[in-house]
Amino acid sequence: MVRDSATRRPSTAATLVLAMRLGNRLSLTAPGVWASLLVVTAIVDRVLGLALIDVVLGCSILWYVAPAATTAWRATDVSGLSAQTWLVLALEASVFGVYGLGAHVFADQVYAVTSISGAALVLARIYVFPPRARC
Repeated sequence: MVRDSATRRPSTAATLVLAMRLGNRLSLTAPGVWASLLVVTAIVDRVLGLALIDVVLGCSILWYVAPAATTAWRATDVSGLSAQTWLVLALEASVFGVYGLGAHVFADQVYAVTSISGAALVLARIYVFPPRARC
């Protein structure tokens, strides 16, 4: 007898229950947009023979970097931001970029440029443009 995966994994069942109970609080707009973008890009790639999927996948880090950078630049107090976290992101992106160059993986190159740019924006906000003290 084959059991459903939700009955074998309590975490899956718990997630489904939470999603159903908190459905009005959990917005599926962003994941829906992302999934739609991936599907449309894959179809366009298949039909037109372009390499857009590499660009879209490489820019996936924007889901993390863009809101954080926007919040950092709008914040009046950046004392809670960890510069080391953004330095680690830049270092990790550098590794991906070097690998992407060596292995000719365009998605890794786009990821590296996007991550390093986002990290540079946040680090600039922390060190170069600190908020002015209020009197």
